[in-house]
Amino acid sequence: MWVQELDGDLEYSNIVDTSFTPRHDRETSAFSLELTYSFDNLDLVSISSYNATDSRRETDLDIINENILDLIRPQELDVFTQEIRLSSTNDGPLQWQVGAYLLDFDRDLTSELLVRGGFCFIDPGTCDPLPGLDSSELLVALPFEFSRRTREQRAVFGNFTYRLSDQLELSAGLRIDDWESTRTNLDTDISGSLGDTETLIRASLTWFPSDSTTIYGTFSQGFEPGDFNLTNFAGANELFGFGAEDASQFELGYKARLLDGRMIATAAAFYIDYEDRQFELQAADPSGGFVEGIINAGDSEQFGFEADVQFLINDAWQLSTGSGYVNAEWVDGSVSPVSGADLSGVTPPNTADWSATTSLDYTKDVGVDSSVFGRLQVRYKSDSATNSQFADAPGDAFPAWDNPAFTVVDVSFGVEWRNWTFDLYIENVLDEEYYIDVQEFPNFAGSAIASAQEAVVIGTLEQPRRAVLSAKYVF
Repeated sequence: MWVQELDGDLEYSNIVDTSFTPRHDRETSAFSLELTYSFDNLDLVSISSYNATDSRRETDLDIINENILDLIRPQELDVFTQEIRLSSTNDGPLQWQVGAYLLDFDRDLTSELLVRGGFCFIDPGTCDPLPGLDSSELLVALPFEFSRRTREQRAVFGNFTYRLSDQLELSAGLRIDDWESTRTNLDTDISGSLGDTETLIRASLTWFPSDSTTIYGTFSQGFEPGDFNLTNFAGANELFGFGAEDASQFELGYKARLLDGRMIATAAAFYIDYEDRQFELQAADPSGGFVEGIINAGDSEQFGFEADVQFLINDAWQLSTGSGYVNAEWVDGSVSPVSGADLSGVTPPNTADWSATTSLDYTKDVGVDSSVFGRLQVRYKSDSATNSQFADAPGDAFPAWDNPAFTVVDVSFGVEWRNWTFDLYIENVLDEEYYIDVQEFPNFAGSAIASAQEAVVIGTLEQPRRAVLSAKYVF
C-alpha cells in the first residue's frame, strides 16, 4: 500500500485516498526433496525444489481518488532447482565438498495499464471528454508487461577446509557459474538474450588462540546475474538490458566467550568493492513517456564494522546489544544515469550509516511448571540515501532528499503454565512513523497533483503501534 508525498518533507499520512484498494492475490504450490546416501567417510546429498506461483496484483498507479491510471499485473512463475553435493565425513584434518547446481526460472507477465475517463478531466489537452463520460469508464487497456522471461544457471563448486594445527585452519572455495537470461516482449515480439560465466573464489584463515576465542579473515566474491527490462525505448529495435553486478568482500572478525561463558562477543570489519551496481529507475523515453527498469548505475565502495554483545546478568536477566556502521560512496568519476550529474563521493541509495539494536530479556520460574518472561527491545536506523540523487540537478525544484532516521521500541510479556503459553506483544510502542521503502516516482496523476510537478514520493509505511495477544497449547 503506497503512501504519496509531494516532496522529501515527509508527512507520513496514514490515509490512503485512492479510487480502489490495491490488492495482491497469490497462490503458491511448492515442494522440496532432500536425499542423503552415506558411504564410508562420504555423504552424497541431492536437494531438489520446485515452486509454481500464480499471482495478480492490482495497483492504483496514480495514487489518488480520481480514476486515471490503474495497473493489473497477472504473473505465472515456475522455478526448479537441483543441487548435488559429495562431502567428506572423516575425522582427518582435511574436509572437502564438491557439487553441482542447476536453476531453471520461467516467468510470464500479462500486465495491462488501464487508462480511465478521469484522465481526460485532469489533463484536457490530451483528450476531449465525451458527453456523459464517467470518470471510471475504461478508455483503453494498454499492454504494459506482456513478456516471457527465462533464466538458466549451471554451476560447479568445490570447498575444502584444512586444519593446519590446533590453532590454525585454512579454507578455500571455487565456484564456476554459467548463466543465461532471455526475455521477449510478447506485444512487440522483440527479444533479448545475454549470459556470461562467472568464476568466484573464497578463502579464509582462522586462528583459535584459545578454546573460547576465534579470529578470522576472509575474502569472498559474489554476483547478481544480468537481464533485460521489458520495454525498449521509442524507435529502438532491442530491449533495454543490464549486465551482472559483481562484489568482492574482505572481512576481519572476532568471536569469543568471556567471563566464564556469561558473555558472547562478536565483531567484524569489512570492505566491499561493487562493480556495475543494479538499481531500478524510471528513465525518460524520447517519446515523452517513461521506461521503468533496472540499470547498471556504476561502481561503489563501502567499508564498516558490526559488533554485538550478549551478556547474562544473572539467571533471570540477559542484555543483548549490537551496532553497525557503513561508509559507502560512489567511486570517483561516477555520474547519474538520469541527470548526468557527478555522483563521486555520494552515498548510494538505501544505505544508512548507522544501525543498532538493544534488548533486555527476563525469564523467571515462579512455581511448579510455571514461569514468566518478558522482553524490551529498541531498534535504531539512521537516515538513508534514496534514488532521488539520480534525478537531482542544480537549480531544479525537487532536490535530493533522505529517508529520515527512526527508533522503534517493542515490548513483550508472557506466562508459561504447564502446557500453556500466553504472550502479549506490543510492536512499535511509541507509534513511530517511518518508511521501510520510499522512493522518488513519476507523477502519473498529472495536474491532479498540486502544481502538476514532474515527480512525487511514494513510500510503504511500516507497522504502526500494534498489540498481539497469543495463546499456545502443547499436546
